[in-house]
Amino acid sequence: MSHNKERAEKVCLNCGADLHGRYCHQCGQENLEPKESLWHLVTHYANDITHFDGKFFSTLKYLILRPGFLPAEYLKGKRASYLHPIRMYVFTSAFFFIIFFALFHTDHRAGVNVKWMVDSSYVQKIQMERELLENAKTKKDSARIQKLLTKLEVNNILRVNDTAGVKNKGFGLMASQYKTEKAYDSVQKALPETDRDGWVTRRLMHRSIYMYHQYNGDGDLIMNALVSRFTHLVPQMLFISLPLFAFVLWLMYIRRKNEFFYTGHVIFTLYLYIFYFIAYLLFFILQKAGESTGWGIWGWIGFALWLYMTYYMYKALRNFYRQRRLKTIIKLLLLMIANLFIFIILFVVFLIFTVYQV
Repeated sequence: MSHNKERAEKVCLNCGADLHGRYCHQCGQENLEPKESLWHLVTHYANDITHFDGKFFSTLKYLILRPGFLPAEYLKGKRASYLHPIRMYVFTSAFFFIIFFALFHTDHRAGVNVKWMVDSSYVQKIQMERELLENAKTKKDSARIQKLLTKLEVNNILRVNDTAGVKNKGFGLMASQYKTEKAYDSVQKALPETDRDGWVTRRLMHRSIYMYHQYNGDGDLIMNALVSRFTHLVPQMLFISLPLFAFVLWLMYIRRKNEFFYTGHVIFTLYLYIFYFIAYLLFFILQKAGESTGWGIWGWIGFALWLYMTYYMYKALRNFYRQRRLKTIIKLLLLMIANLFIFIILFVVFLIFTVYQV
């Protein structure tokens, strides 16, 4: 409640409704004098901040210590005492990714010095194929040799060792075989249909050729640009996974659809994601603390946190959906498998999208 003077007129300044008390029953605005001092403006802002903080920390306590409690309270209609799950999700996810990008910063402008180890037998095969390519009599023979040569040069890379002074040219070896997309397409047309690359491979090959020339064949710059772009798409990937995760829950508990609507599963998923944002943030901080100090205690604390993270989802499912232990464990395993498939699909989709964004 504000400390400003209440207006004598019982008409809402916001919507014009007749008032019966200090607050409008239509829009909720407080019936105060419109003129306010600078001090009131500052104190009102401070009250809003402290009110948010108070709700956040009280909600956080229940979120961490009582898995499944908050979504159950939300479905019961007890919402004013806790921070709204969407508001809390936005706040915690934003804070998580700010810290995440600060701890795991990738600069696509900086190269990584690596050395590519080769196999002498592959080198001999490559030399033989190059000689055959020079003496090829038909376009079909030339195309077949070119395709085999590309595969050999890619397989020539066996392992990468950190070293100094040698730039990574491994990424884009396939693209380096062709000066333009037209050159690649002409090789494909000369091949029999059974030997040609598929549609997806052709599209990725076109993009690889483009990136190879855009970054002057520097594999380090290409790889770092891809990693940087992909990591900045992780928030969107997680956000898209949220309704998919809730949909899996809806399928698993479809027999209780009258008790748990789809929105109820979404609320449960929101609180679950919020917890894991906070837990993984603590986990990353503990990991960095262990790397900085070399103390083993941080590793043990991180291991204990990981165990609680594993236990948390089981307990949240059991408390929210109120099923027996064995049923909950089985559904937990099914949920983890389904979630793994969801993230694999999203990972591939976003990876392809990243290639076309770099």
